[in-house]
Amino acid sequence: PLEHLGDRSPACKRAMGLLDAAVAREAQLDAELRRLPAVVLMDVGGETDSDGASGSNGAEASGAHVDGAGCGGAANGSGGATNGSGAGRPAGGATPATLVEREKRLSRKQLLQQQAAGLATEAAGVACDEFGETVRRMQRVLLRLGLVDSERVVLLKGRAAAEVDASDEVLVAELLYRGFFNELSPAAAAAVCSCLVAADMEKIKRPQTPLPALQPPLATLREVATEVARVYTDAGIATDEAEYVQRFDSGMVNMVHAWCEGATFAELCDSCELFEGSIIRAIRRLSELLDELKSAAKAMGNDELFSKLEESCRLLRRDIVFASSLYVEM
Repeated sequence: PLEHLGDRSPACKRAMGLLDAAVAREAQLDAELRRLPAVVLMDVGGETDSDGASGSNGAEASGAHVDGAGCGGAANGSGGATNGSGAGRPAGGATPATLVEREKRLSRKQLLQQQAAGLATEAAGVACDEFGETVRRMQRVLLRLGLVDSERVVLLKGRAAAEVDASDEVLVAELLYRGFFNELSPAAAAAVCSCLVAADMEKIKRPQTPLPALQPPLATLREVATEVARVYTDAGIATDEAEYVQRFDSGMVNMVHAWCEGATFAELCDSCELFEGSIIRAIRRLSELLDELKSAAKAMGNDELFSKLEESCRLLRRDIVFASSLYVEM
């Protein structure tokens, strides 16, 4: 260019050198920007525009300096070319539409996070309120059945219910305080108690009709269970009355009564469709309930009932069902 301009003055050479350096620096920055990821380019888009503007301004300043030295025409032309290349380049790959879309997504994300935090707090409050309401409803049941007083102090009937874990403690306490077991023999008491653990045991598909001597206490058991279910419902605890009563199935009463009367284990297996292991588990579970009923009778101070249940346990715990074996240990 110097030969074309016909000017070899030091000022012109210095101006052209500055112009060449600016063009080289702009090319270097452009190459570095192309190597950056798209997300980084969006973040630095504004800075790139500023750099491009400063580079162009620098080039224009150099061109103006050259004008003063006598080579303004060519220098301005070169500066104009430099400005044109800077204006045609995309600002870091980011467009106004892209930035607006990113801003909308970020705002949406922050809004959803705030809503999620609010819902989590609300759910915790609802769960706490629901648990508290369930406790209050159960307290109404206990008050209605006489297990606690109006000051929520546990009464003697409540202490008896607290001894029971193998069955529905509320129903069992109601049976104990109504004298349900007073007129039953030890074998009949054990047989009827099998209904109280039937919910956790395998059901007999085709049960036999209960013995005539066991039918009256079974009817009483169903009546008391129906009353307890209605108390639950009145207190606001959703309870299906029929389903609640059916939990205390009487399919094993004949089998347990026969066992307490001295039947062999083989006869028990022939009298029902249960597997041997299911029979053993049922009788052992019944044994646990009888122990708890003995503790409840002791808490009530009913020595006669305690002695009767003790005899029921003696009749029940015999032979292979309670043999010390790893195979039958639970």
